[in-house]
Amino acid sequence: MDYPDWATRELLMNAICHRDYTSNGPIQFYQYDDRIEIMNHGGLYGRANEANFPKVNDYRNIVVAEAMKVLGFVNRHSRGVLRVQKDLKANENGEAVYDFSYQTAVMVTESKSPRGERAINAAIANGLVIEGEEKRSQKRSDLTIFDQKPSNMTENDEGKVQKPSFLTENEFPSMIVKNVYEALKINRKAKYSWLQDNLGVSESTILRAINDLKELGYINPEHSKIKGEWQLLK
Repeated sequence: MDYPDWATRELLMNAICHRDYTSNGPIQFYQYDDRIEIMNHGGLYGRANEANFPKVNDYRNIVVAEAMKVLGFVNRHSRGVLRVQKDLKANENGEAVYDFSYQTAVMVTESKSPRGERAINAAIANGLVIEGEEKRSQKRSDLTIFDQKPSNMTENDEGKVQKPSFLTENEFPSMIVKNVYEALKINRKAKYSWLQDNLGVSESTILRAINDLKELGYINPEHSKIKGEWQLLK
């Protein structure tokens, strides 16, 4: 939530595409508490300058640029930066800031979005994490309460998680699993992106919770979505 993944990926792809490969300096990627900085050795090239960037572009490495486009790593030439700015603004990061003052290198900075902090505060308010413990929780896969199988879960001979006999309908292996199920009850057509935004966790965490719900008999494992709706069994 702090940084839109596509925008950060595109900025890294641009660094690879436009790097000066006669230099031994590496592409630098640093994440700080409030920003991400990417420095690429190789300043603006050819027709591109500070006044017309990013509307005008030129390619120091035309073979690399064309190969990345053909292989699908980048989209249409010169459109990536405009989409990056659009995605960053939509995620409340503000636009990326380009610093050309290094002359032989370009520094681009993404500011951190406040959305992540809001999600943490909401998680604290909803009891997902204890206030003061949020930093330790974030080190474990985006506020996931259980990274591994809880101690009250068992496995059958095939290694699949089984619902223990004392797990009642109102009990779940973790708070995030319960919250995912409650969210699905509210919105039977919920997409993973909707669950991510509303629960403030990663897609991988959502997938693990969905799998737990299937194993525990809360979601139909054979036909989890029919006609665009989740099939809830309880």
